[in-house]
Amino acid sequence: MSGSDTKVKKSEGLVSYKRYVGLSVFAGLIGALVMGLVMTGILASMGLPALAMMMALGLTIGLPVSGGMSTVMGGLAIHLFDGALLGLIGAGVTLGLKKWFFVDSVRKGFLVGILAGVVLFIVFGLPVMMLSLEKSMVLAVSYYKAISSGMSVAAVMPMVKQKLMGMLPSVLGAFFFVHLLLGITWGAILGAGAGMFVSRESSGRRELTCPTCGMTFPTQPMLMQHANSAHQQKQNQPAGFKCPVCGTSFPTQEALMQHGQTAHGAKQDTHAHEHFKCKACGAEFETQDELMVHGKSSHSM
Repeated sequence: MSGSDTKVKKSEGLVSYKRYVGLSVFAGLIGALVMGLVMTGILASMGLPALAMMMALGLTIGLPVSGGMSTVMGGLAIHLFDGALLGLIGAGVTLGLKKWFFVDSVRKGFLVGILAGVVLFIVFGLPVMMLSLEKSMVLAVSYYKAISSGMSVAAVMPMVKQKLMGMLPSVLGAFFFVHLLLGITWGAILGAGAGMFVSRESSGRRELTCPTCGMTFPTQPMLMQHANSAHQQKQNQPAGFKCPVCGTSFPTQEALMQHGQTAHGAKQDTHAHEHFKCKACGAEFETQDELMVHGKSSHSM
């Protein structure tokens, strides 16, 4: 197992799945809020009503344009719901592909967030903008234009539509930017939260080392689970490394050598053993105990 895989497993052990998902949903909500605030500022700088995007979202779920602020609040509610849903989906994806995308630091979250923002814009943002939000945006801007000019919504819609069509590349660019910002905000907050829990939990725990492979674990149950799944011999299947002195079986050569050193006084340097030769047949052995066992089993009268 590589060092990166070990780090991911250690981080997972310190951040429960339930806590990770909760952090991701919270990060999605904050990301959606930041996205909405920035989008209102961008629209205002482009000479469009600042709340037009939120009203357009409200219109897409069937709220009436005459609802005014109620429709805007409905759009904000669906926008925040989408942010929470993004967090939930993001948690599922990063846990499902945890070897590559598990977020346990701000830096990892920033990188994963960029990818998430691009994918979100392509899969969700762009199709919604082109299929339904475009018409809703025209209606929302027309509503605010009608209020300021004293004209009816129907009267100002052709002029507003023509203006928005000319601004479509700029609006799409702004839409892409805020989706990217949403992804980065989500990833950075998730990474900061998960990293904080990893750091806090790991600082108060003594790591336990597997005597067979050397991997470390924060808790005894995790070490036992690892030992059972990775090193336990299958039932009725003999171990591959057997002690020639006492017959105890071990899963690895390293474990056998450690046993020999502690139980039978075998030297650590396997290339510098003193050999004991059988006078009867000439066979050589590394310890006196091995020679005695051989003599009793092979040459006893």
